[in-house]
Amino acid sequence: MAGRPATPINWELVEEMAEAHCTGAAIARALKINPRSLTSGIRRKYNIDTTDYLHERQEFGDSNIKVIMYRKALKGDTTMLIWYSKNVLGWSDKSTVENLGLPPAINIQMINADPARAKLIEEFFNNGKLNESIPAELGSVPEPERAEVNN
Repeated sequence: MAGRPATPINWELVEEMAEAHCTGAAIARALKINPRSLTSGIRRKYNIDTTDYLHERQEFGDSNIKVIMYRKALKGDTTMLIWYSKNVLGWSDKSTVENLGLPPAINIQMINADPARAKLIEEFFNNGKLNESIPAELGSVPEPERAEVNN
């Protein structure tokens, strides 16, 4: 079978660029070859299509990076420990607070509370609205006094 000779391909560079998530077109540009030559070369050398090859190499590259980050974190690199814990382990240093309309200085957690009773207690703390049944639950807290303003 006579035909054109295969275009020489620097496979070390192909692997490195693929592991770094470069596209087939970018790899072909770096090699100064036609993208079809790269596709043919991958098919000939690895017997898989370009998309599968690139995906496999990307996974390999990602794994290498994770191992390097993991090793740095284990050696006590504080920045890497923080980054790894947030991005790989899913940890967070953020806390979320659900605002139920309560003043920020008070945090009341009512587990399995009746929503109507919770609303009454919330209104008491936010607006001073006292329902006759609430003082018994709160230890007979008196209704707050209102200061009069003289004009």
